[in-house]
Amino acid sequence: MRRRAERGAVDGIAVRAGGALNNEDTFFGYYPIRPNKVVAQGETIEIYDLVGKDTVLLHHSINDGESSGGAQQVQQARMWFDSVWETIGRDFDLDAR
Repeated sequence: MRRRAERGAVDGIAVRAGGALNNEDTFFGYYPIRPNKVVAQGETIEIYDLVGKDTVLLHHSINDGESSGGAQQVQQARMWFDSVWETIGRDFDLDAR
């Protein structure tokens, strides 16, 4: 992903669909998934690619009130994101050979 972002092939790489930003705001979007082929270390790999370029992101904020739907969305997004990184997240170096 980082290489594609450096080439300008990926828009909004810093925005995670459903991810909490700064623990106060979250943007959620439905990214269409499309089959694609990429080359990694000389091997062609079939993948499913998230296509977020034209996706509408829905904003939620804790500033809408403590018990608001926006605040609940931010809290749940943070809990989900933390659970992913604490359980299955791994460091991965795209440049490693």
